[in-house]
Parts: sequence; C-alpha cells; structure tokens
Amino acid sequence: MGARILGMLPESWVPYVLHTRPGAWPIVFAHMTVGYLLASGMRVTLDDVAVYLCAAVIWVVFGNGGGVALNSAFDHDTGDITFLENPPPAPRYLAHFGLALMGSGLALALAIGTRFFLVSLAAGLAGFFYSVPPVRFKKRPGLDVMTNALVYGSLTPLAGWVATDRPLGPPMTNLLLAYLLLGWGSVPPGQIFQMEEDAARGDRTWALVLGKKGTLRLSMLAILAANGVLLVEVAKRYWGPRSIGLLAVLGFWCAVFVPWYKSYATVGSDYEQRRMYLVATGLAATDAAILLAMAG
Repeated sequence: MGARILGMLPESWVPYVLHTRPGAWPIVFAHMTVGYLLASGMRVTLDDVAVYLCAAVIWVVFGNGGGVALNSAFDHDTGDITFLENPPPAPRYLAHFGLALMGSGLALALAIGTRFFLVSLAAGLAGFFYSVPPVRFKKRPGLDVMTNALVYGSLTPLAGWVATDRPLGPPMTNLLLAYLLLGWGSVPPGQIFQMEEDAARGDRTWALVLGKKGTLRLSMLAILAANGVLLVEVAKRYWGPRSIGLLAVLGFWCAVFVPWYKSYATVGSDYEQRRMYLVATGLAATDAAILLAMAG
C-alpha cells in the first residue's frame, strides 16, 4: 500500500516523503493514543475521536515527520537509519521541507487547544535543537538520548492526553516518568548499529561514548526501572487479572536484551538492527499492556 501511494507521487517528491519515515508513524501514534484513551477513561465519542485523529496527524505527520526530515537534512546518512533502510540522498530543500512541516503543525495545533500547542511547541523546539548546528544535541552525549526520551517518551503520550483538554492527573502524572525511562532505555539501542556512520560524521552519541556493552547495560536498567514504575502504578490503582500483560511484556524485554548483551561483542550490524526493531515492538507491546491493565 505504501509503495503504491509513493508511486502516485511525482518522483522528485518521493525522497521528501521517505525522510519523514512513515514506518515510525504507527509507533508514535500508539504512544500518543495511550495518553488519549487514559484521559478519556476509555469512553470516547465520535466528536472526541475526530478531534483526536486531527491532533494525531498534527503530532505524528507534521511534528514527528517534519522533525526527522530536518534531522536527515543535516545527517546526510548513506546507510540504513532507524525506520528507513537504504535512505535516498537528502534532497536539496529537505531542511526547508522539515521546518515547513513543523511550522504548519504548530499553526494547526492552536486549533486543538492551548495546552496541545504548548506541548507541540516544546517538542518542536527540542527537535530543532537536536538536529541543527551549532547547538545540535545529537552530537552531545546524554543530551542526544534525553531529547529523544523526552519527546518520544514523555511528551508523546502527554500530547494525546492534552488533546482531550482534560486536566492532567493520575495515571498520566506517574506514566510520564515511566515513559521517560522507556525512552531512555529504547533510544540508545537504535544508535548501536549506526555507530560507524555517527563516528564518521563527528557525532558523539551516547552509544559511542559508552560503547556497546555499557549502552546495553544502562538501557536494560532503564527499561527495568520503567516497568517497575508501571507495576507500582498498576498495583496502586488497577491491579487485577489483566495486569498479567505487564509481566508478559517484562519477559519480552528480557528476551530482547539478555541475548544481545551476552553476544554484543560478536554480533554484526544486521543483528543489531533487527534487535532495534524488536525494541520498537516492545514499546508497542508495553502500550497495549498499559491499556489492558488500566482499562477498568
């Protein structure tokens, strides 16, 4: 389906669309939907859904898509990158395109509500400073991971919550910490298979500074801490048979990271890239387990 849609576009447009990384959109949408459904208490109306879907397009396509396009304009990657294999060369006006998408998204966000606009603005500023020299958080170890963890971890489900215009409260107040930790644990593994290209470009990423072993060790600790926060939140307010989903997801995370950690010194970039996509699967599974546990 995606290839068919791309085939309908003028050839010169295709690289611009690909650099928004549509393959990542379902994961970002799932994260955002957790916030929306929890804010609405799983009770939604057609009007609510219509507003939310507009907010999701603004956040996922305009905000996220524009942000990663802007990043690609300065990266000039030639090898595989996260959610885009064999990327086309960055077209001449990719940075302009990314900024235009982000700016248009901010203008549209005002129609959803002030709080949604403010969260979108915070994410947009973080994305700008992450990518654009001379600030370029991407080349500053620690800031690179924190920026991604903040935007894709905490701010994305928060955007779903504030899109409903409901006051912020439990369980989102505690989930923001859990999602920040999930982001901190899930972003660095995606840097591992790109270490060579990042080093050649001069970006000192978290993975390059810590090495593969240190990166995986801290990622595992962050994921375990995130699951601990989630289990405490569920135990306080939602404990029941459906909570078993969180334990199953914890088992999945262990199955992803433990073999990788044991064999980190011998596996190649293909293995590391496949594991990165399993990490993305773990995020989606965590979203589903949260909703299952907190649906009551």
